Amino acid sequence: NSSVKFICDEITASATLSLTQKASYLSVSPTSLSSKWDGGKFSITISSDCDWTCTPGKEWIIVSSNEGNRGSKTITVDVAKNTATSTRSGEISIVSKTSASSTRVIVNQEVAQVSLSTQSLNYQWSGETLSLTVTSNCPWEITDLPQWISASVTAGSSGMTGLSNKKKKNDGNSQRTYTASIINKDSNVKQEVLLTQKYCVD
Repeated sequence: NSSVKFICDEITASATLSLTQKASYLSVSPTSLSSKWDGGKFSITISSDCDWTCTPGKEWIIVSSNEGNRGSKTITVDVAKNTATSTRSGEISIVSKTSASSTRVIVNQEVAQVSLSTQSLNYQWSGETLSLTVTSNCPWEITDLPQWISASVTAGSSGMTGLSNKKKKNDGNSQRTYTASIINKDSNVKQEVLLTQKYCVD
């Protein structure tokens, strides 16, 4: 705020004129985005009575336009896949070019998750079918299995897979073990299950 005072020398009167600068209007909608682990495209709308800049705070967030003018403008936000092993957050800063007005959009992204119903399966020497439940928010696959194990399902989104050695007896003189991996190929997510088969003791 500022004021200008007018004084007339010929009469004993004065007036004060107050000048107030109107703050720039700058808003964005929505103010937060939630992305799945594999990313995607989102839209945000910026409304203002001033020119502005738009700057992502993380390299995995890309915007279709880095600046705009007064009025309303919709831009696209492209979120990359999260290949890390933890959730992540970032922000997009929208700042007026002519005033101190600013706003932001918070971007939260989940991580790919694969969980197993058990970390180990123990088979009788004569062979049997045991079930392993895989729960995930992403595609998964079993990367490899030994010859004495077969799987009814080797890949999927979620659900149950049966790991069987029903017809493959262990005729050796010691138990055998193998660590099988269940992974998501597009991230660093990996789970392991230990497979053990007993041997026949006469």
